[in-house]
Amino acid sequence: MMRSIVRVAALGVLFAVVAAGSATAQAGVTARQEATAIRQAAGLEWRGELDEAENVLMSLLAAKPVSTGGIFALERVTRSRDRLRLVLPYADAYLAAEPSAGGIRALKLRILAEIDSLSALPPEVEAWASAEPGEEDPWREIARIWEDAYGPAATEALLLDARERLDDDGALAVEIGTLRAEAGDAPGAIREWAIAARRPDPDLPRMRRRVAGLEGDPTAWIDPMFDALTSEPASVEGRQTAVWMALELDLPDRADALAEEVVANLRGEVRAEFLEEVVRQSEAAMAGELTLWALSTLRRDAGSSAAPGLDVRIASAALAVGDTARAVEAQARLARALPAGSEERRRVIADLIRVEAGQASVATLRQRYEGFRSEFGTAPELDELAAITAVGIAGAGDPQAALDVLGDPTVGPRATLERGYVRLASGESDAGRADLEASLPGLAPASATEVIQLLTGMQRTSPAGAEALAEAAALHRWERSDEALASVRSALDTVPPEDRAVLLAAGARHALASGDFATAEVFLDGVVGGFPDAPERPEAMLRLAELRSSSAAGVEDAVRLLEELIVEGPDRAVVPAARRLLGRIRGDGS
Repeated sequence: MMRSIVRVAALGVLFAVVAAGSATAQAGVTARQEATAIRQAAGLEWRGELDEAENVLMSLLAAKPVSTGGIFALERVTRSRDRLRLVLPYADAYLAAEPSAGGIRALKLRILAEIDSLSALPPEVEAWASAEPGEEDPWREIARIWEDAYGPAATEALLLDARERLDDDGALAVEIGTLRAEAGDAPGAIREWAIAARRPDPDLPRMRRRVAGLEGDPTAWIDPMFDALTSEPASVEGRQTAVWMALELDLPDRADALAEEVVANLRGEVRAEFLEEVVRQSEAAMAGELTLWALSTLRRDAGSSAAPGLDVRIASAALAVGDTARAVEAQARLARALPAGSEERRRVIADLIRVEAGQASVATLRQRYEGFRSEFGTAPELDELAAITAVGIAGAGDPQAALDVLGDPTVGPRATLERGYVRLASGESDAGRADLEASLPGLAPASATEVIQLLTGMQRTSPAGAEALAEAAALHRWERSDEALASVRSALDTVPPEDRAVLLAAGARHALASGDFATAEVFLDGVVGGFPDAPERPEAMLRLAELRSSSAAGVEDAVRLLEELIVEGPDRAVVPAARRLLGRIRGDGS
């Protein structure tokens, strides 16, 4: 403590001597002495010797009233002791020497607000405005303090008054808009921010963030901002900001139109950079059509060396928005550009076949697959590609051409499986069953289960029932679900009664797989209500309960079905799933 007193006293003597020495006393306090005093005060503050820290800083400010570091250090020390009022005389001394010191005026206003001297705020605001007439920055600082003291409505009124005093209809637009946004007035906020966007050197990234934070339907209030950013004379930066803003507000069509306007006025590297940024931001906003447009434009602009890489990206973007035609076009261009026999070309053509399988003509599918087989005869994808090509061709109504593609023997289990379906649908029952059975060891479990269900059903039904099952299975396989379900309905009127449960269960599986839940429910209800002893009934009860539990009106019936299923056969294979569903419905977690 004694050493602290000695140091404080020494500094006090130093500053007193300097202060008394001449009319230019402040100039006598060197920057080094000032820094030493501030460091010493900080050390005293850190050790908890706050009286001594105050004395050092007050001595410094007495000798040099315009010590910015000294006054802010004194504010910190006095704040910790609830003695902020002590700073005010030093702030007044500082401002007497430098009336336009905005940081000190803001400090004084904050202190007055914190010590509840609100009546002193208006005259201080007037003093600051008089010290810096025609300047907006003081009003921005004043507004922050005013809002804490008086609230947003009073602050907006203050800023509107300041705008009149500044004689500038666009002054303080960002701040006024922000207050309106906080009050939930999105149109009012946009009107102000649109004014700000037209002013010199607008902070567009900041404005963009604020606009993105507004709540409500942007189409109801965004037009003034887009007009401000894009109306002549509009900067490239303003137009680009409008594009990003439209994406962030989930207005992809608007973003698309704005991006086309921007691109029309760009050339060379700047144009390419903008388009790449459109790709990046539209991908983030999941605006797939805009992504595809930007990539396609980049490709048109690109040289031959860049085109293949862009075609890969175009194909992916096109598939994401369901534009298979453009995906195929891009992949075909890419395939032509790659060296014959190369691994990359093999991968691209394989992807091309996968995309075209459900879209292209029979002739195109055959040509594409046969070309691949000729060029890459031992490729690991051959079995898969033969299968999906055959499905596409059979789905287009040419089962004989599908058999020609599949060959005999086939190239693998998936091709054998598809040949089995084609043969079944063509009336070659025995050969079709043999192919299905032969494919089983190489199939994934889900596919194998589907095949086993079909084979078992065909074994348990009459020839007419088996033929109907086979036809419906093949049609469903070829993504002709409506025809598959129509085939089941038609057969139900002609097959023997003992075949009906099997057909209804198969029809329900096809309907569920294709998302036709209403038809599935009808078929399942037919099994459950009409065939109490059928092997298909337990699974039908479970599936029917799943469907009915999805609506409030069906929950009670779903519970009844599940309870009946569990009681009737506790050891059945479907009972564990039934118990889990019942637990979820009841909310007991079982």
